[in-house]
Amino acid sequence: ISHNLVTKQLKTMDRGKPHPEHGAAGKYFIGGLARDTTSESLRTYFQLFGELSDAIVMSKDGRSRGFGFVTYANPEGVPTSFTTSMHVVDGKQVDVKSAIQEDELGGGGIKKLFLGGLPPTATKEKLEAHFGQFGTITDAVVMEKGGRPRGFGFVTYEKDEQADAAAKFSSHTIDGKMVDVKKAEPKGSMGLAGQFGIPGFGVFTPYNMGMGMPMP
Repeated sequence: ISHNLVTKQLKTMDRGKPHPEHGAAGKYFIGGLARDTTSESLRTYFQLFGELSDAIVMSKDGRSRGFGFVTYANPEGVPTSFTTSMHVVDGKQVDVKSAIQEDELGGGGIKKLFLGGLPPTATKEKLEAHFGQFGTITDAVVMEKGGRPRGFGFVTYEKDEQADAAAKFSSHTIDGKMVDVKKAEPKGSMGLAGQFGIPGFGVFTPYNMGMGMPMP
């Protein structure tokens, strides 16, 4: 992306107002990065929008995982339209979302994710292969009934920040099918359960996704 285009984009953004979602830390999740994007090139682009205190591309075994994080030194100076504007890093459009802190969400460090809309061909191994890009998987399961897949499952990460990164990524595809990913909040948590009237569940369940009865 050209410097002139970024300059024009900056002029159209509203400054001087805190972004309603950025939280106190001013930290943002950057997804869909090009394979050759480095922490340095990530910083070079995003520092155009304000002074950065940190910029990092997450990697595993020396290879980029395709996502990273940037943190602004002055969150109040980040444009209000920052997350809704188009951002292109190293020739690839990236996904920018607020990395809201767990204490702001009341999530308490959730490591487990609910996976909805899985294809019939989904297996534990395929879940591990895909979601392992975001961190170490400690458990993965495709739910079945009578030996037949029910169209949903769960993955559990070693660390909650790994689950957070996976949940924020917008394009999860298993065997060519888009998968819905939500944090599996602990029983008793209101979360999305209060919104959908499902006691004990903080995620979309098979019941309200039209895939049969919710698991007990």
